[in-house]
Amino acid sequence: MKLLWIVQKNLAHDLDISTWIEMSKSLARQNHQVTLVGLSTSKSKYEIVEPNLTIKEIRVIDCFPLIALTFHLQILWRSIYWLFSIKPDVIFIHPLTLPFILPTRLCSKLFKFNTKFILDVRTLPVRDKTMSDKIKNRISDFSILLAPELLLFLHR
Repeated sequence: MKLLWIVQKNLAHDLDISTWIEMSKSLARQNHQVTLVGLSTSKSKYEIVEPNLTIKEIRVIDCFPLIALTFHLQILWRSIYWLFSIKPDVIFIHPLTLPFILPTRLCSKLFKFNTKFILDVRTLPVRDKTMSDKIKNRISDFSILLAPELLLFLHR
């Protein structure tokens, strides 16, 4: 099975990235073709050599709110490209990424790909201290509320 996993995490610098790396490695060891997409704010790359596992890093501008904006705008068009080039069976996305992946979902239906889209809500935002936290929490809440309707609408 071909899996595309899009995470808004800096693979070279974030401390909690082992969650996605280890799960991707485990899936790759089970002969799934895994492509893990993260972001990069520097020239250093996350180096990993694992059969069946491909790491893609998207360069972003290292300044709030431009990190998320530049990441998601690139996801908007790159995910459509990956839909046709990788032809994933499953695309895992984060709630903050949902609005930017909807054109890919639409293309999947129009071109009759059998791609499943899974909203990864294992880690919900809990802090609401900074403006960044507040924005992320509102977008996550909105995405989780709309996901069933939007995905069902595009699924028909």
